[in-house]
Amino acid sequence: VGYHHVCKSLLRKFEARQNVKSHVWFRWFNEIPVIVLLVVVLLLGRWLWPDWTTPPAWVRLWRLLALLAAGGGAYLAALFALGFRMRELREA
Repeated sequence: VGYHHVCKSLLRKFEARQNVKSHVWFRWFNEIPVIVLLVVVLLLGRWLWPDWTTPPAWVRLWRLLALLAAGGGAYLAALFALGFRMRELREA
């Protein structure tokens, strides 16, 4: 949620034509949260299933997909709780 507030302030600076950051900064600003969340998901999977390396590969893949689906569902639930609706995507 804090990341979205920072994005909103950056958008307002763009609208006011007061942007002083480079495109490289924005690329890193975009990618760092993805990397952090990926590490969190992998660490959570390691915590939930400490025997990660003993099951077959398909079981490990299934567990990883379950973690990612749960994370995506939590993200959508948070967006919905903050007032985002699907019709806003159609209007864009």
